[in-house]
Amino acid sequence: MAYSNLRIGGLASGIDIDQIISDLMKVERTKVDKLYQQKKILEWQKEDYRNINLKLKSLYDFVFNMKLQGTYLKYKTTGTLSSGQSADTYFTASAGASAIPGEYKVSVVSLAESAKLESGSPISVTYKQIDPSKSIKDQRDYFANDPFGGNDTLSEFKFTITANGKSKTFIFKTTDSLNYILSTISSDSTINVSAYYDPITDKVVFKTKDTGASTSISIINENGGGNLFGETGAFKISGSGTGKNAVVKISDIDGTNEITIEKTSNTFTIGGITFNLRKEMAPGESAILKVERDIDGVVDTIKKFVELYNETIDYINKELSEQRYRDYLPLTEEQKKEMKEDEIKLWEEKARSGLLRSDQLVMSIRDKMREILYTPVKGLPAEFDSLLDIGIKTGSYYEKGKLYLDEAKLREALSKDPEAVMRLFTNAGDSSTGKGIAVSLYDVLKAGIKSITDKAGGGDFEVFDNSFLARRIREVDDKIKVMEEKLKEIEDRYWRQFTEMEKAIAAMNQQSMWLANQLGLYSSNS
Repeated sequence: MAYSNLRIGGLASGIDIDQIISDLMKVERTKVDKLYQQKKILEWQKEDYRNINLKLKSLYDFVFNMKLQGTYLKYKTTGTLSSGQSADTYFTASAGASAIPGEYKVSVVSLAESAKLESGSPISVTYKQIDPSKSIKDQRDYFANDPFGGNDTLSEFKFTITANGKSKTFIFKTTDSLNYILSTISSDSTINVSAYYDPITDKVVFKTKDTGASTSISIINENGGGNLFGETGAFKISGSGTGKNAVVKISDIDGTNEITIEKTSNTFTIGGITFNLRKEMAPGESAILKVERDIDGVVDTIKKFVELYNETIDYINKELSEQRYRDYLPLTEEQKKEMKEDEIKLWEEKARSGLLRSDQLVMSIRDKMREILYTPVKGLPAEFDSLLDIGIKTGSYYEKGKLYLDEAKLREALSKDPEAVMRLFTNAGDSSTGKGIAVSLYDVLKAGIKSITDKAGGGDFEVFDNSFLARRIREVDDKIKVMEEKLKEIEDRYWRQFTEMEKAIAAMNQQSMWLANQLGLYSSNS
């Protein structure tokens, strides 16, 4: 039997049935409220696990680079002119891991250039510069050379561009603008040409996007295709253009063992040094390029590692030692209605505190991280087989794994044997030597992140969360759904019972009224 949501009780009895049933249901709801609180605790715990995973992931990403040899074999370069000024005006250089420290003499003879064609002189009539955003037809009288070539009935321009051996014929309407024509050519992938109008020089420029002596470009009008190109064309562009190679001379600092390097690009790598050429030098001018180990860069990287490691360990230790207030359960909606916002905030801070206190999974990850950092790496020289040897030590026991860096000792180790420091972190591990600290830590972090993901979800590209806690939350949701249905049935039963009571009282009231009336009639006749 269906009952309406609109229920009015107590008309016959005068009893506040709404309040009675509400109080009865509060008692009944305590069971489902506990389920809601249990679900909330699981959700908070899930969030706490994921926050730890975010910390571990940041450290994991950083440690990945710490596994690479290039992180420790860093070099810095300095280019200096004979005047003592920086050579950056002419070139910049950066050294990779395969560079050889030393000093070199460098001369930039020429830069690599694109094959280029441009207007031989300004293309506009004096005092009437063209507007490249308007149609060529409307701007016809602004060109020094008639783009129509005297043909008043011309409707299109047709020309062929050949660049680096590839040709393409373009057809444009006379109503197209110069900007549209040039941008269409620039976006074409077949010929790979850049085309633009320079309003300062009042010239049109076409050049290949590639550089080097092998590049070339030429443009010709097609029959009946107007008069844009050629000596008397509107753009004043004729002939063909070829590119140019970059030429650099490098020698020992005393000028011996000179080699000439010719490249098609202004950016190239030789001997582990990447050059970026910017400007030609005057004949006879040169710069001294100094390549040396970048101890500062390595120190900064290791300092960052120590800081990030400490930040991660501190966060984990805080979660593991946080006080648990078991008497502070998550608030129900009814409880929140009776509290102020600041009271709710303070309550919930205690309710969600310590949810990972002494958590075995998190403790295991932390302990493995700490063990790696104070255990010597098997098979390495005794003077470089532990972090302590390069100035990194753990603090007091109560600091639970925090690291401290002696920068002076680290610099001394890097100056003495940078490759030994590198192996301490990067050793791959085999039958004779153990894994380097960064390699081992990377493996522990990877496994730890997976373990927490299995328990709390949040993995990369996760479509469906099937973690342990997600399954627990779904189980509680199912119980809540069943309990809510049951509560609805109980509430309906209460209303049916009180409704029957109201009917009985109403019937009794009617009988009493009839009896009273009968007695009243009897008295009046006597």
